[in-house]
Amino acid sequence: MGRRPETTNKNAYEPPEPSGLRESPENGLLHALESLCDIDNIPMAYVEIDLEKTCITRVNRMFCRLSGFSEPELVGMTNLRSLFSIDSNSLGLFLERTKQGGAECASLPVVVHRQGAERISCSARLQAVGNGEGLKSLVALLSDHPPWRQEDMERVRLKAAVRGSKDAVGMSYPDGRHFYHNEAFSRMFGYSLEELRNKSPQSLYNNQEQAVEVFETIQNGEFWSGEVEMRTKNGQIIHVDLQADGIMDAEGRVIALIGHHTDLTDSKMTVLQLAQSEAKYKDFVENAPIGMLITNLDGEIVYANKKIEEVTGYNLRDWKNSSFLPILYPEDLPVMHQQRNQALTTRKEVKPYVLRVVTASREIRWLRTIPQLVFSDASNSSGEIVGFQNFLEDITPTKLAIEEKERLEKQLVQSRKMEAIGTMAGGIAHDFNNILYPILGYAEMLKDDLTPESIPYKNVEEIEKSAYRARDLVQQILSFSRPTEQEVVPVAVQSILEDVLRMLRAVLPSTIQINPKISRKCRMILADPTQIHQVLLNLCTNAYHAMLDQGGLLYISLVEEHINPSQGESVLPIAPGDYARLTVRDTGCGISKDVIERIFEPYFTTKIAGEGTGLGLASVLAIVQKLKGHISVESKVGKGSAFNVYLPIIPITQGDFVEKDISPVPKGCERLLIVDDEEAIIKMLAQMLHRLGYKVTCFLDSLKACNAFFQEPESYDLVITDLTMPKMTGLALAEKMLKIKPSLPIILFTGYSEMASSSDVEKMGVKALLSKPANIMDLGRKIREVLDEQQKKQ
Repeated sequence: MGRRPETTNKNAYEPPEPSGLRESPENGLLHALESLCDIDNIPMAYVEIDLEKTCITRVNRMFCRLSGFSEPELVGMTNLRSLFSIDSNSLGLFLERTKQGGAECASLPVVVHRQGAERISCSARLQAVGNGEGLKSLVALLSDHPPWRQEDMERVRLKAAVRGSKDAVGMSYPDGRHFYHNEAFSRMFGYSLEELRNKSPQSLYNNQEQAVEVFETIQNGEFWSGEVEMRTKNGQIIHVDLQADGIMDAEGRVIALIGHHTDLTDSKMTVLQLAQSEAKYKDFVENAPIGMLITNLDGEIVYANKKIEEVTGYNLRDWKNSSFLPILYPEDLPVMHQQRNQALTTRKEVKPYVLRVVTASREIRWLRTIPQLVFSDASNSSGEIVGFQNFLEDITPTKLAIEEKERLEKQLVQSRKMEAIGTMAGGIAHDFNNILYPILGYAEMLKDDLTPESIPYKNVEEIEKSAYRARDLVQQILSFSRPTEQEVVPVAVQSILEDVLRMLRAVLPSTIQINPKISRKCRMILADPTQIHQVLLNLCTNAYHAMLDQGGLLYISLVEEHINPSQGESVLPIAPGDYARLTVRDTGCGISKDVIERIFEPYFTTKIAGEGTGLGLASVLAIVQKLKGHISVESKVGKGSAFNVYLPIIPITQGDFVEKDISPVPKGCERLLIVDDEEAIIKMLAQMLHRLGYKVTCFLDSLKACNAFFQEPESYDLVITDLTMPKMTGLALAEKMLKIKPSLPIILFTGYSEMASSSDVEKMGVKALLSKPANIMDLGRKIREVLDEQQKKQ
């Protein structure tokens, strides 16, 4: 099989010796290419047409599957228009040129009319064959490109089973009980449906170990393909090409098993030989739309066709007797060696797998690899294994599409997580601000009782600063989960850096030393102080993680730098001018080039699951860009990394500063009704407002407060109520009170400002909305402002 027949006919076509193969010392490898001349070994559809009789004379199994007809139905068929659609002008021109010796082969598009009215577009490689007196036959090699996806194949197989496929189709329940087969199945095995119903088709297998393997594979939802021996009802052993799979529901559960059986008995009993010369079919292989590569056991290239060279960009013919391993992606080498060792050990062909190659243009391509063993004697699989032949299909576009889909799915999951965090953050903000408010209120009152020069006064100041930082942290969480416009003010980066450095010295291990260089001459920037604090903390945290294992030095510097016009647009993508350059540099593990390109992507992280969200540097980039600045990264693996942040300086003169208001807190003597469900806040507000001279009545229960007001509405000049309370909310309480006393001034307190807007409460008649924690100055001024405005109206 696959050898050139002996002939003495001088007119017979004598093909040339295959270039680059005969001189190979590994003679057994010649059979690898010769085996491709066996039409059933060609991984494409093959058809031969008699031009004199205008009928089909020969096909292979692939063509039968492509057309939907069996070999007996196709051989002898004369109505070719019902089977093919091809440009007759192009075909006629090709045949005419071939007669004149001007064309040997051609590639033309063909549409195959599959049985059942389905049409399949193919690419056909044509060659006309003469006998010395003219053209005798036309040979075509067809490929349906692009390849069908697995889900398409499953639908086609199921459709064929339902419509009465020419193949023998059988279906079973997941536990193996037979419940359906078509007429072709009955003809092949001799059993009626009733004879096999609810019985296991495993009894039809000649080899029970193989039967168990097949059913276990498809019961697990995996595809099984191969040749098996089976017994008919009369005991005859037949060779069957089996394609078996599990049918799954939308939840991925196997609900049925399906098998397509093709009788190979006749082909097993007959040795197929190609009618034409070896050189003709080598041309088909050479120009096939799928890559073909033959190597010896050392991985040295014996043969490569044009398609594999097109994919890799290398002229592999020049690599003859050289290894192809240098073009493989290094991380995939263990996979290839594992698959080859398995094939050599079991002497069986392994399942297709995926490898990456690095092309001549340094691009990474994904190839689906179908490996086959090469034996010293092509007709004897028990002989010596001398190499591998591989069919290589470029699946890069599909792989990239799958990766993009997975990336988008992960991004969607993260987006939903952030949405959930945003919803939860509102409740956290409310409760946390309620906790912070008494701390700040009592700290302010305690400061009033101490002398500014005393140590207790300074201690209370630190408590106050920490509480305000906690308040800002809550606002930062809210602004990240639900982005809003932040208030920007002139900021001295030096003061924020000092706060960050104090915190870092307290938490960093002794193995990491901090080396700060902060210029006091650097002018201010226009920003939200909380966001600048966030930028510094995220960059320093990243540097800390990079030095976590080995320790090292953390350099933090702040200088003012002028970007001149020639440098501004060409070197840095920012406008010329004066910038505050903040640098955070570490001596840690460094960042590889491929990772640097992605570190600012949202949700991208190199940390293990549970140790990072991939949002830190994404937040830094968003803040810097919003401030019209720029961030750059320099890194070397094993040497460390440096992040440079450029933020525009604002030219501020002494007259631009507004002097701090040191006027005293306004006082009063009016009667105030305070309602809040937090006892600590009630006690603190009562003490604070008593200090300002007001007469205060407090309630922890909104219903009791409402009843008390209804009994004596004229006893209260102003009401301060929390927005979120059990039994009755602040808005509901305000609505009831205003119905009794429309002129009543009401101030709403909230621990989470997004729960209500100023415009909403003003429409109800509420005079003001204050966010917790409000200091004594803000609260005192707002109370006085509302009361004075009411008195003017009266």
